[in-house]
Amino acid sequence: MSVSLRQLEIFRAVVVSGSITKASKRLGVSQPTMSQQLAKIEETLDVQLLIRNRSGVVELTYAGEYWFKAANDMIKRFDGYLSEHKSKFGEGKFSVRLGTTPTLRGRFASAVARMVLEDDQLTRFDLFWGLNSSDVVEQLLLHNVNFAIVNSVAVEPALASHQVTPVYRDRIAWVVPDEVPESALVETLSGNPAALQKYPGLGRHVTLGPEAPMQPASDDWYRHYVPQSNPTFGAMTYLSAVEFAAEGLCTCHCPLSLLPNLPSSVASRLRWYVIPDFGRDIVLVVPKHLLSLRPYAQLHARVLEFVKSDYSGEMVSPEVLDMATLLSKAHL
Repeated sequence: MSVSLRQLEIFRAVVVSGSITKASKRLGVSQPTMSQQLAKIEETLDVQLLIRNRSGVVELTYAGEYWFKAANDMIKRFDGYLSEHKSKFGEGKFSVRLGTTPTLRGRFASAVARMVLEDDQLTRFDLFWGLNSSDVVEQLLLHNVNFAIVNSVAVEPALASHQVTPVYRDRIAWVVPDEVPESALVETLSGNPAALQKYPGLGRHVTLGPEAPMQPASDDWYRHYVPQSNPTFGAMTYLSAVEFAAEGLCTCHCPLSLLPNLPSSVASRLRWYVIPDFGRDIVLVVPKHLLSLRPYAQLHARVLEFVKSDYSGEMVSPEVLDMATLLSKAHL
């Protein structure tokens, strides 16, 4: 009996997901079936590959590390052969599966969908979004998406087999309710508590949890500049955070990339103060073997040009102001 490619895919999915339970949901395969297949691999190779603890989380043995790398290599090669086959012997039709986050998905995803529609060789567009960039990269490694626009801090697991191209610097802003006058913001930054009595939302802010890459820097900023503000609200996404702020409940930090994707009913009730030297690098990630195929290579180039010529400019609007001006007025 030999090890099949499907068994290697199951093994790889378990390692990438961190547990059999998560991998089962990702692949749509029952947990008993996955456990049986993992047992068959270990029986065939006569070695233990995974250590399973009581919480269900798995760890790799030394042999597991070797076979995880081998599985990655074989699956990547097989995907490359399939793509080449379709290019040479199929109908020359290709699909695009874009993965991104809620912050980026609206305007950006629609633009990529239009590019796909305009190319005769690209016949289908599917959109996947994860709560954060790490979720999207996991889907990329599982081959559920083939284009991804994500935060650069999440791409390390994909570096060996993917083309990672910087697209723009996503600046972070302090987002405040539009109903709060600038004078109240200056008072708050100066440490004067008077503004909090009239605008109590200035004493509350939103956190996105410890897994958000920008959260530690956000926490430091509030401690330094608005120490009287308390982390009263928690949210899973930046979109939820700005919706709280639009209601006048609080302030928050948010990347400017969300601004083009906001409905006018929300955007019109907010002001954005860009914070100097606070931002994240956004990258486009594509499997390297796909870029040898003309339709994907052309789409890759079009996406980069769109970001350079259009999308970056859309993050500049009357709502975007300079935080340095506020700080100078507060003498900070």
